[in-house]
This record gives sequence, C-alpha cells and structure tokens, in this order.
Amino acid sequence: MLRKTYVPAALLLALLLLALTGGLVVAQQPESDNYSLTRNVLADAGGAVSSTGYAVQATFGQPSAIGPSASANFGLHAGYWPPISQDLDSDGDGMPDGWEMANGLNPAVDDAGQDADGDGLTNLEEYQNGTDPQSADTDSDGMPDGWEVSNGLNATVDDANEDPDGDGLTNLQEYQNGTDPNNPDTDGDGLSDGEEVNVYHTDPTTPDTDGDGLSDGEEVNVYHTDPTTPDTDGDGVSDGEEVNQGTDPNDPNSRPGYTTYLPVVMKAYPPTPVPGDAYEPDDTCDQA
Repeated sequence: MLRKTYVPAALLLALLLLALTGGLVVAQQPESDNYSLTRNVLADAGGAVSSTGYAVQATFGQPSAIGPSASANFGLHAGYWPPISQDLDSDGDGMPDGWEMANGLNPAVDDAGQDADGDGLTNLEEYQNGTDPQSADTDSDGMPDGWEVSNGLNATVDDANEDPDGDGLTNLQEYQNGTDPNNPDTDGDGLSDGEEVNVYHTDPTTPDTDGDGLSDGEEVNVYHTDPTTPDTDGDGVSDGEEVNQGTDPNDPNSRPGYTTYLPVVMKAYPPTPVPGDAYEPDDTCDQA
C-alpha cells in the first residue's frame, strides 16, 4: 500500500514514536533543518529511506500504524510540513532555503556560484536581483538577465523599447548591436550609436569601420568621405594617407607622389615691324 502524507512535523514525529513496532531509537541530531532531521529519524526507526528531490520516502518492512509493509512519502511543500524559516540557509550559500526550493535549487548544497539558466548571473546574483534562476530572461524582453544587470537595467521589467542614453537605439537594439545602453557613442568616434546603425551603416563598436586611418566621425563630419570605404575616390591611396599627405581624398586626380599638369594653349602673334624690314603689314604669312 502506497500512501502520500503531508502532516505537521510534531504530529509526524509523534506518529513514529507511538506507532512503529520493533522499538524506536531516535538519535540526537545536530542538524537544525527539518529535512535532515526527518530523514535521520525515519532511518533510525528502521525504515529504508531514500530521497527524490526534496521528498523523503521511508519503507517499513514490518507492521506499523502507517500500514503493513508500508511506504510513506513525506514531501516538503510550502504551507505544509516542515515549516521553513524565510531566513534559514542550511547550506550557508547566501540563499534562503525557501527561495532555493521555490526556484528548483538544492537548499542542502552550496550552489551559489552556479548558473542554472546560463544567463550570466550566478544563482546568488539571481537571488540578489530578484530574477528567476531557471529563466535566462526573467521579464521576457529579449535581453538576458545578466546583460541587463551588468548594464544597469531592470531584469524584472520589460524595458526593451526604452532608450536611456537617447542615442536613437532602444535597449533591445543596443543588446543586438553590442553597444552600451548608457553611452550614446559607445566607440567614441564622434557619431552616435543610432547614427552609425541607422544612417551610415558603420560599426558602432569600432571607431574606424573601414580601417583607413580616419575615424568614422572624421570621415562624416570633417572630410566628407565614405566611412565604409577606405579609398573614397578610388585612386589607389587610402583616405587617411591622402589626408596625411595633404591631398584630396575625394579627388582621384589628387594623390601623393603625382604631379598634375594643366594643358597649355599656345598662340602665335605677328612679329613687331622693324623699319626697313621687307615685312609688309598686309602680309598674312604666319598670322594666327
């Protein structure tokens, strides 16, 4: 016969003391938590004790008040036996037993440094921040709890569409682009994160997207070159080198080491008459 029973601790112990046959020897237990105490009492009473999760199962092979050859499951459930103090921390890991049990952790094992859901927060940090250690995104806003906490956001509130730094990117877009939701210009290149992502299509985490020696901000605001192309005018010389050499990065005819020659127009004029010369004014020879 299998019977699942949830009874107060005092009643359970009284039942065991009065009903179990064959004599009951209860050893004094140093443990303060009821889970360990109950498990040891049942074992000392002659029961074959096993544990599954946080339930203790005891099987008695002799007649007892619980039933002949009975099994009993004594579960740990909120509001039932055993009463768990909100401050009790049996394993000393900084997380109360009640919170650990409610969140699927083991109150008898120090698991403070583990990260059950892989969100970047340890179990202890989840407890400290009021997040769910079994859910990587407690508020379901698309951003992991660890990223939100490390960036000063609230991991228990859906703040995906907020823009605390006013750069034109929402918190969710900042997460997706690897930018800082509290810094409008993550890479410090003179363009806001929003401008880089939405207007110029540059990398908001790299100051010089095209690697030409000019920052994205300099290309856009000073030299008016293309921040995504290292050689804006296509003359074979990078924009940064042209700026350093004093040539125009927007003009393919202006590049270091080359001289630009302007076409020269030649025009012939008639010679000045010399008195006594055979040249006559009406002579049309060689006149232009």
